[in-house]
Amino acid sequence: NEYKSYLSFIAENMASAIFGFLTAVIVFIGGIFSPTIKDIINPPKEVCSLQPLCEEECIRTCDNPCSCDIDNAKVNYGEKCFKDKICREDITNPDDCVNNNGDFEGCPKMISVNEALEKFTTFDYRLDIRVLENTKEAANVSKVFPDMYKKYKNELDGLEDKNLFVYCKKGNRSLDASINLLKYGFRSITWMYGGGYEDLRSLILSDKDSTPQDPSKARCYDSGETNACPQPLPLGQVKNAATIAALGKKVTIVDARPEDAFPKSFDNAHRVVNDDDAIKKLFAKLDKDTVIVYFCQKGVLSFRAAKSVKRLGWKARVFWIDNGGFPELEKITGMTYL
Repeated sequence: NEYKSYLSFIAENMASAIFGFLTAVIVFIGGIFSPTIKDIINPPKEVCSLQPLCEEECIRTCDNPCSCDIDNAKVNYGEKCFKDKICREDITNPDDCVNNNGDFEGCPKMISVNEALEKFTTFDYRLDIRVLENTKEAANVSKVFPDMYKKYKNELDGLEDKNLFVYCKKGNRSLDASINLLKYGFRSITWMYGGGYEDLRSLILSDKDSTPQDPSKARCYDSGETNACPQPLPLGQVKNAATIAALGKKVTIVDARPEDAFPKSFDNAHRVVNDDDAIKKLFAKLDKDTVIVYFCQKGVLSFRAAKSVKRLGWKARVFWIDNGGFPELEKITGMTYL
């Protein structure tokens, strides 16, 4: 009996030891292949609180705690989900952005409507996120995205390093869009708070130093080309010499800088400062359907000269390159001839 009891004792302890060993092995293997398995079983609330996450937003975390089907997930602001280099353990809360004035991880830069008036012309691209019925008064130079959930990111592919300004009717949709753009790798996003584009446009049009006959830069960015406004072409939108050549069948470039102060320019550029007689002489050299593209050093002289071209009645399209000029164009194109 004592012998049987001894064998029984050994068997029980061996079973316990084997069970413990197998448990340890399973945990060890699980630690290798699924280091955060506990989070998959019990997903973090801050990630899964936006249900239905898998259907509406593709947030790829380090361990995909909501067990979403990444390949088939519907993606906000784009058509495909990144499979690499996105590792987020939380979702940016818009309230955190507002309460911390944008000084919070994952938040865009924030500017008020009044600040936006001063900076409106300095961005490479302006993105209109208002619903379709509200985009009739969109800034002429804006990219309009009334449906936030379709082809949003794909439309902006290659612009990850550009300076983007995002606006909507009140600020809510544009903040969501800005946060998502940051998630997708866009690096310089500015969001306007405290109002929408109608508020900004009201300030642009009420500027006492700007009239329809003698418009400011901001008014021309809002309206696009008119009888008084040339069409802005921000330097950030110029990829290479082909960008300028594609503006029309016949395109000529004009340097608005005084030649004595800036002797170096493109070999094929006309040197015509903002002077009515000099501009009229330029007209005499060009075919009537020639597109005129003015540039200078920063965009100030070229804007003034391009406005004079419009005032003097040139019927073909007129552009001015803004937020930069010859030094940057020379680097971008790598050419002495445009």
